[in-house]
Formats: sequence, C-alpha cells, structure tokens
Amino acid sequence: MEDSADSLPIAQKSAASSGGMMTVTRSLPIVVGVSEETGSSVALRWAVDEAKRRGTRVVAVLAWEPPQAQIPSASIAPGVRPPDYSAVSAAAQHTLETHVMVTLGSVHDVTCRAERGAPEVVLGAESFDAQLLVLDSPRPGRADKPRKGLLAPKLIYTAGCPVVVIPPDEPARSTTQKMKDAARSLASAAADAAAKATRPVLRHPSHGTPPESGE
Repeated sequence: MEDSADSLPIAQKSAASSGGMMTVTRSLPIVVGVSEETGSSVALRWAVDEAKRRGTRVVAVLAWEPPQAQIPSASIAPGVRPPDYSAVSAAAQHTLETHVMVTLGSVHDVTCRAERGAPEVVLGAESFDAQLLVLDSPRPGRADKPRKGLLAPKLIYTAGCPVVVIPPDEPARSTTQKMKDAARSLASAAADAAAKATRPVLRHPSHGTPPESGE
C-alpha cells in the first residue's frame, strides 16, 4: 500500500507539491544564536527584519553548558543521582528571554529556546532545520584571536544552511594596525616635544635681554 501524503517526511511532501523545495525553505525559521554575555541585539533585529521580508518566523537560541564542577564523570556509582541541571537550564532560558525583550520589547513573535551544549554543537544542529543561521559579530578584542577561538568559522563549513555573520558597528582594527597607530602617535608627540625644547626665546627690545647663566 502506498504511503499517504500525510505520512511522508516534510521534504518529500514539499518535493511532491507544486512549490517544490521552495515550500520547505519558506516554512523553516531563521535561527539566531544569542550570546549570554552580549545579547546579540544587532543580530536579533536583523533577523526579525529579514523574517518579515521572507514571511517566516525567528527562533532565538542560547547554548548553555553546566559549570565544570557539576559535569559528572564518565561513570556514576550505582544509587547516585546524576546532577540536576534544571536550575541552570531555567536561568539560561530566563537570560535569553530577557535579552530578547530588551532588544525587541515585551511584544514580539520570537521563539526563545535555551539548549544545553557547546554553541557550535547546538547551533550546528539547529541549522539543519533553518533557512538561515544568524550570528552576531565577535566581541571587541576577540576578532584578533586565533580562528579556532571564534564561533563563526566553526559553523560556516558545517552548518546545514547559509550562515549570516553581522559585522560590527565599527570594524575592529587589527593588533598590528593598533601598534602602528600608537607608534605614529608617540613619534609625533616626541617631535613636538623636541621642537618646543629647541625653539628660540623671542623678547621685545623694551624688555631687555635674558640674563646670562651664572649672573
């Protein structure tokens, strides 16, 4: 007996429909990775505007991990309960909802979801059920760090959908450029100081001449 249309996976349903895969893409949300520290307000606002343009919804995702001291060992002794992370999970959910409310106001259509795991793992999994994955720009000071310490490079090549990285308001200068600017400023200050030290003293004739040293 042939499977009914309702029993087919969503991708097969869409392919069988007149809209093809475009129907699946439009039904998928835009996922925003929200930083617990910064709130990723620029990324949230951009995602909401883009979702309106595409006629879809936004899902804000915050990845959380339990404190290192609470991570259980590989084996738990019989009769010992595993750690309860419900309080950590609830706190992460509250933090996410607060960030979204501060950015978008108390009335919005964004779905907030705090998920346990490393950010690259959580967002990577979410990207396979999204049409876009939106990431905020690195925090100031992190752009100069090695690539392995940044989130976006980890996801660009592994995500299941296109990844949008929001640029910073003011692009961060590289460490080399900052050093060059500092050296230039120091050289300019030294030149000004030298010019003032060797500048001759001019006096009006009526004031006489400066006394010679030793008088």
